Amino acid sequence: MRNVYVCEAECRIHKNGNYLTVRKNQGKVADISLNEVRTLILFGYTQITAQALAMVLDKGIDILFLSSGGRYRGRASSGIGQHVLMRIAQYDKWFCETSRLSFAKNIVSRKIQNQCEVLKNYRYRKKISQLKEIEIQLFHLQEQVQTACASSELLGLEGKAAALYFSCFQLLIPDYEFTKRQRRPAFDPVNALLNLTYTFLKNEIVSALTSLSFDVQLGFYHTVRSGRESLALDIMEPYRSIFADRFVIMLLNRKRIKKNDFYTDEDGMRLLPHVMKQFCIWFQQEMYETVEDGKSWNQKIMQNILEIRKWMMEEKQEDCE
Repeated sequence: MRNVYVCEAECRIHKNGNYLTVRKNQGKVADISLNEVRTLILFGYTQITAQALAMVLDKGIDILFLSSGGRYRGRASSGIGQHVLMRIAQYDKWFCETSRLSFAKNIVSRKIQNQCEVLKNYRYRKKISQLKEIEIQLFHLQEQVQTACASSELLGLEGKAAALYFSCFQLLIPDYEFTKRQRRPAFDPVNALLNLTYTFLKNEIVSALTSLSFDVQLGFYHTVRSGRESLALDIMEPYRSIFADRFVIMLLNRKRIKKNDFYTDEDGMRLLPHVMKQFCIWFQQEMYETVEDGKSWNQKIMQNILEIRKWMMEEKQEDCE
């Protein structure tokens, strides 16, 4: 399965037999076969006809709408894969406070562990001895996660870990000025790329969760908020550093993306259109072709989600009955 990205500005997507045809002005940009397509991702003010939309949804393909800079706008879901028993099992686990806390601890512990692994990797490869002290402090925070009694404690530990982790980011990308982590809108290249990569990563996780009938809005660590895909954010946390951050650092340090590949408007800094196209290609390669421990990142994430599904489908724990 793969994603299809339509980055060209002001395009119109039509149904053409069993294909989609992308047009701009009076010319054809591309034909899209929907075989093996997982998600259709549309940037900016791309238009899609009702006939094309119906065909995409009938085939069980979701459509993700992003701004031209990669900001999430919304999603059209096919509704296929709505296995009600899976959702009942998820709700049962969610209503069990012990299960929620256990799930949240696992998420935060793995996130901090992966932050340590990233720093350790760069410490050895780049000979950055200053990272050792940060690793030790992160390790101590990870130990405290196991004794936390509430999600509020976990939030505090996660926040401390994030502050430590990003405090040494400048050492990993010496050619770029990085002072702190900034969510949207971001006005520096590093944060802009991190935000964009996190959006793409979350889409991968949402697609996987939806295909397995999870309720993506019912998070166990992130609080439930109308319209927020909290469960996807939960599962994404451990992969932010080990996948997304390393990907961004690689793009910048290898100069695949340079400082003059960005422009700034009122919504922050964003990639130039032709660079955005290349970014989509690189992200797909990193997600589906880069192998870690014998599996692609997509396979590793899916395996993680299947393990969560197995846990949720088990009978309720005795202390929650």
